[in-house]
Amino acid sequence: MVAIMDFYIKKHHYDEETRKAKLRDWRKRYEAAFPYGDEFCNWLKLPWNDKPVTPKYLKEYEFQKALVHEFYEYQGVYDGLPSDHKYHGNGGKYHYIFFEEHQKIIAHSRKKWDEQLRKIRGSNVTVGNTPNRPRGKKEKRIRREFCD
Repeated sequence: MVAIMDFYIKKHHYDEETRKAKLRDWRKRYEAAFPYGDEFCNWLKLPWNDKPVTPKYLKEYEFQKALVHEFYEYQGVYDGLPSDHKYHGNGGKYHYIFFEEHQKIIAHSRKKWDEQLRKIRGSNVTVGNTPNRPRGKKEKRIRREFCD
């Protein structure tokens, strides 16, 4: 088994011809998903813990991530993982799609974080100087100097 990020990919034992055929098929799918040039959305360029919020883009992200991790199942001794998924993508109109989705991710994470803080801290109203219960009025005291 090979540990990739936080999960394990079980290595299958293929005979050499089957492994090469599966790797050729994988390379075709990889080249279709990550074409040379920048005219596609590369969701793997998001920061390490972010995922797209829109369901369509989330599906693309999961497909791209699974495709990259699938390589390790067919990897041979001299086979190297291509680097198109690291350096290419998000050019032209796709830059704007990527940027807008990234802004949605940031807004979504801020909203989640704000909800967690509200659970911990309570409401946004400060409670430091306000009494928890209403108190009665103080009795007027007669000052000593006025008593005779």
